[in-house]
Amino acid sequence: MALRERQPSSRSRSWRGASARSQQLPATIPTPFPLPGFVQAGPFADPSRTLLGTEQEAWLAERLRGSTARWKFVGQQVMFAQVKLVAAPLAFGGGLFINPDQWDGYQPARDRVYAVLKGDATHAPVGDVVILSGDLHSSWAADLTQDPNNPVVAAGGYNPATGIGRSRIDAPEQIGVGQLQQAARSFVGRKAQPVNHQQRLGFCDV
Repeated sequence: MALRERQPSSRSRSWRGASARSQQLPATIPTPFPLPGFVQAGPFADPSRTLLGTEQEAWLAERLRGSTARWKFVGQQVMFAQVKLVAAPLAFGGGLFINPDQWDGYQPARDRVYAVLKGDATHAPVGDVVILSGDLHSSWAADLTQDPNNPVVAAGGYNPATGIGRSRIDAPEQIGVGQLQQAARSFVGRKAQPVNHQQRLGFCDV
C-alpha cells in the first residue's frame, strides 16, 4: 500500500484518513511456520502487545467513532479475520493459529478494535465497516466475528447459518460481501483443505 510521506520529521507515522499502515510494536513472537502454530495463550494473550502502536490505535478508534460516512473502509496490510488449522473457541485458546505476523498474533489488540465496533455505554456501535487487507496473494471475503468457533452467540459467539454474531466484513485484496457458507470449498479446489472449519468465510480464491 504505497503512501506519500506524512511528516518528514516523523517518518514512522504513516496513518491518515485515506489509509493506514500497521506498525508492529513490539517484535513478533517467533513461531515455526506453518506448523506447529500457536494458541491464544502466554505472550499472545498479553494486552500490552500491539500491532498498530498505542497512538495509531487511538487514532483509528477516534476516526471510526466520528465518521459520518455510509461505509467505512479500513485499509491495512494484514489479515484481520482469524485463519487457523484447528478450530476452537477463544476460551480454549482459539484453536491452532498459523501466522503471528497478522492480527492472529495480536488477539488482545484485535479485541480492542472489536470493542470499538460493538460500542459501549458511552459510544454507539460503528456500523457498515469493511476492513481491507493485503499481503495474502489471494482473494477472500469473511464476516468478522470476535469468536467465530464459539456457537453461543449470547457469549460473543457466531452462528454461521444466519451470520448472527458477526461484527463487520474482512475483504483481503478484494471487496466482497455475502452470507457465510461452507469455508473456502477446499480453497476452491486449488489447494489442500486447511480451513474447511472456518464457516464464516464467504469467498476464497487462492
